Amino acid sequence: MRISQLIFCALFAVGLLCPALAEHPDRPIKMVFGYPPGGAPDILGRPLTQQMVQGLGQPIVIEYKPGASDTIAAEYLSRQPADGYTLHLKNTGPLTIFPHLRHLTYKPLNFTPIGIAPSVGLVLVVLSDSPAADLNTLIQLAKRDPASWSHGRSGVGGVGHLVGEKLTTAASLEITHIPYKGGGPVMNALLGGHVPFLIASLGSAANYIKSGLVRALAVSSAQRSSTLPGIPTIAESGFPSFGVTN
Repeated sequence: MRISQLIFCALFAVGLLCPALAEHPDRPIKMVFGYPPGGAPDILGRPLTQQMVQGLGQPIVIEYKPGASDTIAAEYLSRQPADGYTLHLKNTGPLTIFPHLRHLTYKPLNFTPIGIAPSVGLVLVVLSDSPAADLNTLIQLAKRDPASWSHGRSGVGGVGHLVGEKLTTAASLEITHIPYKGGGPVMNALLGGHVPFLIASLGSAANYIKSGLVRALAVSSAQRSSTLPGIPTIAESGFPSFGVTN
């Protein structure tokens, strides 16, 4: 599977050959997020659960199981009863990438996918006072002093990590990747000056961009984002074959 084909999926992991959620659930439903509050799953998942509550007539209790790039949540889900009452909003890394990289205590094919959430690009951001006014300037600065440059991302082996590696390889940059537990912690790292730039989900970065705390330099999708129409794509910034969505 090409990285450009990876999408952010709403996967309701309820066990192998498990029936879909009961037509008329008779007790609360549990929704598990694999990242800390403040990241894309949280920002996307809470409005989604609110609409589900209206349609299902039962409360949905959110549980956070962050760590290990969402695999802790996947392992937790694999131990839950296959009754349709435990759902999980998951990205595709633990299902399509990690099985090729490490031994897992769960089997991805034991999860039942129910639906796909929106597919969006990621965005490269720096602090608003950064000397990097655009992607090309950032690359030039990083090449002059690679030891002082790094990029942050929420976890290892996910789509965001691969986007960062794809970009740094294309730009011939040798800088360090620093993983964090989720979009919220890595954004805090940027705001605190611990990393000079990061590749974030649009959902977790949009409010910071609009408030002026951070500056967006480029988006990873093949086309510009309707959320940030004034921000060029990485392809427009000198890497014409680049196009990745999450």
